Amino acid sequence: MKWSELVDRSILQFGTNPHNKAIARKFLEEAEKDLAYYSKCYSKDQSIIINNKKNSVDLPKDFLEFKSAIQFNNQILEGFRNQIGRLDSSGNAVEGTPRYYFIQNNELILVPSPSVDGVVNFTYLAEPKSASSSTYHKMNYKKLDNGFFQKGTQIKGKDSQATGVVYNDENDLKQGVLTLSNIVNGSLVLSAVSPITTNLTSITLVGTGSKSGLVPASGQIILTWGSSSIDTISYSGYSVSGDNFNFNDVNGINGTIPPGATATYTSSFKQNEEIRTIDDAYNLAIADETIASINTNWDEYGLSARAVASSSVFEWTDADRYEPQIPTPYHIYLVDYAKSCVAENIKEFELADRFMRRYYENRELVRQQVSGQGSGSGQMVVADIVFRNEL
Repeated sequence: MKWSELVDRSILQFGTNPHNKAIARKFLEEAEKDLAYYSKCYSKDQSIIINNKKNSVDLPKDFLEFKSAIQFNNQILEGFRNQIGRLDSSGNAVEGTPRYYFIQNNELILVPSPSVDGVVNFTYLAEPKSASSSTYHKMNYKKLDNGFFQKGTQIKGKDSQATGVVYNDENDLKQGVLTLSNIVNGSLVLSAVSPITTNLTSITLVGTGSKSGLVPASGQIILTWGSSSIDTISYSGYSVSGDNFNFNDVNGINGTIPPGATATYTSSFKQNEEIRTIDDAYNLAIADETIASINTNWDEYGLSARAVASSSVFEWTDADRYEPQIPTPYHIYLVDYAKSCVAENIKEFELADRFMRRYYENRELVRQQVSGQGSGSGQMVVADIVFRNEL
C-alpha cells in the first residue's frame, strides 16, 4: 500500500486536515521501524568486497543484527572467542584465510586478517527508512572494488565531476544498482585570457585542469561575453597543461572574441566513468596525494567503494518508492499504531489504548509468522473504524 493510502486510513475518523496528515505519516514511519525491529520481518542481502590490505569493513548503517551465517568466499565464519591469537609478536594482525569474525564499533572484523582478496556475504535484519519527497535517481554499476557504497555517503564521478548521496545500494558481488539523492551536476568554466582572432588555428582557455573529463575529446566550444554576444568554435582535439586547455585545429571564429569570454560545460554522471566514495579517508588522501597516486594505491590507503557506472542516471519513479519497505502484507498493521498516536495527540486516551492494544496483538502475530511459529495459531484483526462507538 502507498503511504498516502495508509495516511488516509489513519486519519479518516479524526479529520483529513493537513496537520493530521503530516503527523500520521510520521507515526506510520515510527510504526514501520517498530514492527520491523520487533518482528524481524525486514531483511536485506549484503555482499562486501574486501581486500588483503584490510581486515575490517563497516557494517551497513541500517544494520540491526545478522539473520544468516557470514561467509568469506565459500567458508562460513564462526564467532570469535579468542580461539586463536589475532596479533603476532610484532603487534601486526595475523594473516591467513579468515575463519572467525566479531563486531566492534559497527565494524565487522575478520580473524585472521585476509591474505587474499575476497567477498563477505550475509543477510541482515535492517532498519527501514522511507524515501522522502525528494527526487531520487538510479544508476547501474559494475566492477565494484573494495567494500560497498554506504548509505548516506557521497559519491563523485571521475569525468563528470557530478556528486550524489547514496540512498540505497543493491549489489550482487561486483555489480549493482545505486539509488541516489541530491545529485549535483559537475561544472567547468573556461575563460579566454587573451583576444581570440580569426587567424588562429589553436587557442588556450583557462579553467580547472582536474575537471578536464567534462570537455569532449572533440566538438564545439560555445563562448559568450557581454550581455548577448556568442560564438561557436569547433575543434578536433585538446590537451591540458595545469589549468590551461589548449584546443587544436580550431575553426569557425567570427571576428574577435575578447578576453573574459567564457564557455561552460556541465554534466551528470556518465556511463563508463569511474564513481568513487568521497569520505573522510578520501579527503585526507587527496590533501597530500595526486589523483594518479590515489588510483594506484586505493587499497593501501584503505579507501571505500569505487566502481564503473554501467548506465546513465535515470529517475526512480517505481511504485515501491511511495510504499513502506517492510513486506506488503504487513503494511496495513501500521495503521492502528498511527491511529493510537493521533488519538493520544487529541487526548482521546481510552481510544488510543484500544488501537495500540490491537497493534501489539498483530505485531506479535507477525513475529510468530516470520519466525515460523505462528502458522495457523491465530487470526490477525484489521479494521478501519470510522465511529468511536464501533470499536
